Amino acid sequence: MKKLKYISLVLIIFTFLVSCDNEASIQQFYVDSEEDSNYLMLDVPTSIVSLPETASAKSKQAYKSIDKVNLLAFKINDSNREEYKVEKTKVKKILKNPAYIELMRMNSNGNNIVAKYVGSEDSIEELIVFASNKEHGFALARILGDDMKPENMVELLNNVKDINKDSDVFSKVENFFKN
Repeated sequence: MKKLKYISLVLIIFTFLVSCDNEASIQQFYVDSEEDSNYLMLDVPTSIVSLPETASAKSKQAYKSIDKVNLLAFKINDSNREEYKVEKTKVKKILKNPAYIELMRMNSNGNNIVAKYVGSEDSIEELIVFASNKEHGFALARILGDDMKPENMVELLNNVKDINKDSDVFSKVENFFKN
């Protein structure tokens, strides 16, 4: 009987501690930003984007492992520069959580890109790509799939220029940042 009470007490304490986790997540950030007019939010099925026949085998394997992409973009304008700084700081703080493991980082022509993932060295559960530019804004891509391999995802990200950009999704994002 004492053992049962002890186990019950441990379970109650464990449940309480887990439910009190105040760590922000990228998923919660998406939900919180949903109604904000500064953001463009798109759910992108992989069927809309295609790889050329010349893409590497690793890129093709990485592409096949992706189920969907959630894209959230914030465009800077004259009236929201301070809000941009606040929102960018929120994302950076979330990505500092040790649960997000850095996969790669690139800086080029004022564009800063960082890719982080949740999962293991063998299998990514969720890939986050955060790209920012202090003149245009930032984009946050949340990539979900099955059996995503880190080395294949790096290859795909390095060869993102090979993706067919003639889809409706790319034109929406391009128009969002142009206008």
